Amino acid sequence: MRKNKLLFFRLGMVANTMFLIAAVSFVGFSAFELNGKARTNFASVTYVISFIFFTLSGVLEFTTDVILTKQGKKRNHLHSRYTSKSKLNIIISVIFIVGAILDMTAFVLWQERTFALEKRVLFASAHTWLLSALLSIYGVVDEIDFLDTSDILVFAGNILFSIGSVIDVIVRYLDNYAPKAEDNIKKLEFSSSPFWLANALCFLLADITRSAHLRKQKKNREDAYRLEQVGHLTEKSEEDNNSTSTENEHKSKKINNKTDKEGKDTESQKKSKQVKEPEEESFNDNL
Repeated sequence: MRKNKLLFFRLGMVANTMFLIAAVSFVGFSAFELNGKARTNFASVTYVISFIFFTLSGVLEFTTDVILTKQGKKRNHLHSRYTSKSKLNIIISVIFIVGAILDMTAFVLWQERTFALEKRVLFASAHTWLLSALLSIYGVVDEIDFLDTSDILVFAGNILFSIGSVIDVIVRYLDNYAPKAEDNIKKLEFSSSPFWLANALCFLLADITRSAHLRKQKKNREDAYRLEQVGHLTEKSEEDNNSTSTENEHKSKKINNKTDKEGKDTESQKKSKQVKEPEEESFNDNL
């Protein structure tokens, strides 16, 4: 049971690492876009890497929750944008994956210069990300322990994810209804990417904090087990000592009893001898 929990925890950590790689790549692409270099090969590769890892992160989390649901289990603690409710987690993951796929589709349309359709797809994508963020906050808000550092990091990550998503929605509305403000739109679009990066860092730091806590728990269990074993050995040693002491006592009593018996026999023999000697003397006198 403990091994399964550890496996799911590690899978979650892998998913958050993927999420961080995606966020870093997205910041890189946003910087290229801000400087008018979005159509360079390196920028295109950066964008593709970003949304491949966003998608893989969502797929891994989705798979984890599907397995847990089939086993009738749930996550035993908060994990990134997810809650202890497996069904809600599945919905969040599906929406997250759809958002990533829509963004990739919009990128392909942008490369083909089908700008009108690209704008519509990006508009839908931004609202999908926002819905995912709002459901995440709804799911974790009543499960947060504000005395737990990792829980605080999870909550902060979800808030940052929501802020980034809100900025993206605003950008999409400006892009559709105020297209002349292109320079301002690009700057605002770039401003959302650091929130996604900070969000990903919070999620991974939360996992690292929990990993350290799990290692500490494991060490405490091992120390307790060793102390228990030492206690058993001490008790056994005391039992052996008590047994040896009782046996020695018994032997000592037997020796003492034997010595007393021999002493009594010797004394009896002496008395018998003393009785015989006067009788011999009397017999000699009679002769």
